[in-house]
Amino acid sequence: MLSFPRSQLPESTAVEFSKPTVSDIPGLAELMLSAYQETIDDDDETHEDAEHEVRSFFRNHPMLDHSIFLTAGNDYTAACLVSYLDNENAPLIAYIMTRRGSKGTGLARSLLETVLMLLEASGHSRVLATISEGNVPSERLFTSCGFERVGRNTNLADTFNENAEGYGKYRPGYPGTIRDRIVDVIEPHEGCRILEVGCGTGQATGFFQEYSPAQTCIDPGVNLLQVCGQRFPGYEYVCTSFEDYDGKPAVFDLIYAATSFHWVEKGLRFIKSANLLKNGAHLSVLTDRHTKNMKGFFTEVHEVYQTIAPDMRYTFGSETTNEIEKNPLSLVLEFETDRLLEYSAEQYIGLLKTFSGHIALGSDRLDLLCSKIVDLIERHYEGKVEKTMTTLTSIYKNA
Repeated sequence: MLSFPRSQLPESTAVEFSKPTVSDIPGLAELMLSAYQETIDDDDETHEDAEHEVRSFFRNHPMLDHSIFLTAGNDYTAACLVSYLDNENAPLIAYIMTRRGSKGTGLARSLLETVLMLLEASGHSRVLATISEGNVPSERLFTSCGFERVGRNTNLADTFNENAEGYGKYRPGYPGTIRDRIVDVIEPHEGCRILEVGCGTGQATGFFQEYSPAQTCIDPGVNLLQVCGQRFPGYEYVCTSFEDYDGKPAVFDLIYAATSFHWVEKGLRFIKSANLLKNGAHLSVLTDRHTKNMKGFFTEVHEVYQTIAPDMRYTFGSETTNEIEKNPLSLVLEFETDRLLEYSAEQYIGLLKTFSGHIALGSDRLDLLCSKIVDLIERHYEGKVEKTMTTLTSIYKNA
């Protein structure tokens, strides 16, 4: 989430725009599809999906007098839609969209500046916005207009430790095919030295058991480590972050991180990995992404989030960085693995309660969100949710 203070509102602009009504829903939906095409927000939505999302905006505290759009002929060229966050007592820039062929023309900035002036004229001293993680162009736009990144009081990386039991019960492991392809590349040997970064409760800790490795597992969550240690006795467990881990240089044959490397400080993680690895050794990074088959339930549940937790965009994975990160390691193989996961309503809610952003909502709002999601699953989806999880595996070599 980003915050904009009144003191940095922009100068006046002469651009004129129209205010949206429900009759504009089809046109705004078509604009959304064009704007999201081949971006990080592209979920292969249909026009029906996009129209459902726009209708959800109109049903959830829209500020139509402060929302604007621009047309060229019969086409909707750009739009900035504003809603109101009751829990934050502040307006929210819910959507800012520019047709694909009109990007880079300054329309988005003109829309944003006009909306900010409208909000200032109405007495709003604070404005919020949400941006999908990894949407670098949007983040650059907002920060260049004076917005600053803000977060909840909770350190999200520390929230996992609060629900170690649920984490161990509901977080899925990884298919053996991923481990097999890693093994083909790194060729581990009996007793090899391994460091697992962010082991959690052991979703990938047993990957290399058959090689009887001298394995060190690190995680900043003591409760997570206790669960992992019970599942995989015989390994060394250290309660620390990767940043603070005090390891000797050039001792490991393999460092691997399963959906945890994005928590490690950028600019340090690859450099420190290279320092800890032997010459010719490997780093393997697994990253889970939920970006495929986002229709049906995952379109409809967006409305639940818009109503109860509009300050958290319903997106997963991906990192935000404006600079190319230094990496002395060489990428030798990268591949994706899809798997279809099926959850009952109880299992799906259990999974959500292990996600950092959901935990940080606080118990009252999280319980309300979960009750609405359970109701949706039971009423419309026969009590089950199917989710396509894609794991991106990247293997690097310390040449």
